Amino acid sequence: MAKAIENGGVSRTTSKQTFHVLEIMASIMKSAETGMPVVLTSHFEREAPMESAK
Repeated sequence: MAKAIENGGVSRTTSKQTFHVLEIMASIMKSAETGMPVVLTSHFEREAPMESAK
């Protein structure tokens, strides 16, 4: 993301991915506090690899 910002490109990180990661982090904290599993409600489909990563 930082490289895209520096170079004026497009970030591959979406708001949907960001929300999913945030939900995971919050669920880890809640599970640690309660000792109970937490079911995630969000879902994220990973994008296809970038051409330079193939």
